[in-house]
Amino acid sequence: MKRQHNTLRVSIFLAKRGILHGSKSVFLLSSAVITLLYINLLFIPSLMQGASQRVDTLTRQTLTSDIIMTPVVNSSVDDAATMVDELSKYDGVFAATSTYQVGNKVISGDHSASSQIFAIDPDTYSQVFQNTIINGSPLSADSTSIAIGVQITGEGLSGYRYDTSLQSGSVGDVVTLQLQGDVRLETMIGAVINNGFKQADSRVYIASNVLADKMPLSKDRASAFYVKLDDPERYEGVLESLRNDYPEYRVELGVASTGIDDQVGTINLISAMLGIISLVVAAIMIFTVTYVDLTNRRRLIGIQRAIGVTTMAIQLSYILRTTVAVAIGLIVGALLYVFALIPLSRMYPFSFPNGPVSLVMQYSLMIKYSYLLALSALIATLVPTMQILRAKLVDVIWGR
Repeated sequence: MKRQHNTLRVSIFLAKRGILHGSKSVFLLSSAVITLLYINLLFIPSLMQGASQRVDTLTRQTLTSDIIMTPVVNSSVDDAATMVDELSKYDGVFAATSTYQVGNKVISGDHSASSQIFAIDPDTYSQVFQNTIINGSPLSADSTSIAIGVQITGEGLSGYRYDTSLQSGSVGDVVTLQLQGDVRLETMIGAVINNGFKQADSRVYIASNVLADKMPLSKDRASAFYVKLDDPERYEGVLESLRNDYPEYRVELGVASTGIDDQVGTINLISAMLGIISLVVAAIMIFTVTYVDLTNRRRLIGIQRAIGVTTMAIQLSYILRTTVAVAIGLIVGALLYVFALIPLSRMYPFSFPNGPVSLVMQYSLMIKYSYLLALSALIATLVPTMQILRAKLVDVIWGR
């Protein structure tokens, strides 16, 4: 017990002396490497999480809401208004609405664009979805004009628009909608939508009441129903109830129905792979720094062993030095991440195809990567010290 205590005291003395009187550049380099790698470990997952949250939020707000219901047998059903009213009465449901896909092309002069054209009830639709209008006014139940996505009009999207868009189009322009049954409807653009989300900005909306005058068969029909919940995180009960009460419908979580969840899963997988790579880089860097320092101090280590310092004490001193360097690096990295990178990313968000993305604070990852980075650094310290200390004393003294 006394011997172990002496070993610990000697190792602490050597570590302290090595930090205070040794090569400060090597020690600071080790801390700096840990700081940079720690920030890198947190940066990529935080950015990916911000991107996935952005996609998830936009998908719910503009495409699918929390729960989507589609007929299993037929492509559309009657009595849409009654169905919407029934869905709205479920416990935990904030609002419900429906859409009916009625066409697939918009024509303006010599240009045409493929687009999903939906008939909606503007009153219930606005309770479930949030489309950003950049020009014009939102649809109302008696609107004779349409709301059209910016990816179809091409308005203000120079260098960043679909080749199949109308290339130009704004509020007040007259366009022709290609509807089911080879029906063509000439109408005017009343609003331009830009959510910063291509999937949502490639759609056209028309009030169902107005469309019924031109297409009587479309009256009170729906091809899909959308349910917005009071609390999106507590969906299990509502989802189970709807599946039990409406077996003739395919009832799914909104994000899952679009395949967006696969994109989110891919983003998370990439983040995990980059994290592993960063940990390997951390281990290699610490190994290199420690090995170089040990090589330069071989003769001193040999003298220490010659005067009775145990290999355990020497090895433990390097572990203590690495622990201190890692602790300083992690603290500095955490402070920079929390008080510099996160605020800066909110002030100056990254530009992604789906809109601005900022870093998302992830305390669990901070703790996780702190442990993993410290572990990889300690392992990377043990390997070269064991290799040097296994050498013969004479070879170490002579620096061989």
